[in-house]
Amino acid sequence: MSTELGLHNLRVLDQLEEGDIVEFKKWWLSSHYGVYVGHSDIVHVRLLSDGEALFDTLPEGIGVAKKENFWDVAGASKAYKQNIDDGTLRSLDSKTVVERAMSEIDAVFSYRLCNKQFTYWCRYGMVLRSEVEPLVQIFEDVGYYIDTKILGPR
Repeated sequence: MSTELGLHNLRVLDQLEEGDIVEFKKWWLSSHYGVYVGHSDIVHVRLLSDGEALFDTLPEGIGVAKKENFWDVAGASKAYKQNIDDGTLRSLDSKTVVERAMSEIDAVFSYRLCNKQFTYWCRYGMVLRSEVEPLVQIFEDVGYYIDTKILGPR
């Protein structure tokens, strides 16, 4: 991890409050989301498949909710606080958001439906679905393919 990236992520971590949604941006088409639960921990839905990386956006798969350290989830990704829908959706109080996230640890999900949507359920009490979501998922799937099959490990 570069010094610049490390400093950026440290600033983000220092500004996070319990219940915030965190986006881990691997590159412009590939992101992973989790809920900050305090003490530098993130609850997120992690893909379960033969040792695949945390940031897979496969079209299908099984995921499990896990509590992991911010730095382990971030890896070489750039982190952002992403409560951007607070202006249009009413967020639950931070204690409730954390309780919802923690209550799902080790729960198994369909990964495609529960990466970003898991964080919305925790923070807003709903799963956000829209007409553009399938298009966004296609771009994420293409991004995953390019990143893993064409560009390969870095």
